[in-house]
Amino acid sequence: MERAERVICLLPARTDTAWWHRYVLPFAAEIHYLRGRIRFEGAGSSAPFPSAVVIFEKRPASRNRSVPLMETLDSFLSLS
Repeated sequence: MERAERVICLLPARTDTAWWHRYVLPFAAEIHYLRGRIRFEGAGSSAPFPSAVVIFEKRPASRNRSVPLMETLDSFLSLS
């Protein structure tokens, strides 16, 4: 069985949970947070939680992209 080079997941963005810190943050190559709550066609209501598209790639976790929170905040504040 061959392993995938890239896996793209739509996940609940439960950043306050142990599984997010155990399985997503250390291994994700990219995390894209979706603004608002997603709603699937034909669904009566939106999801009751925020979502993220998480990309896992076949490479060492140490090479995964992460941006420190303060760097992100500094960039955001400099835009205003």
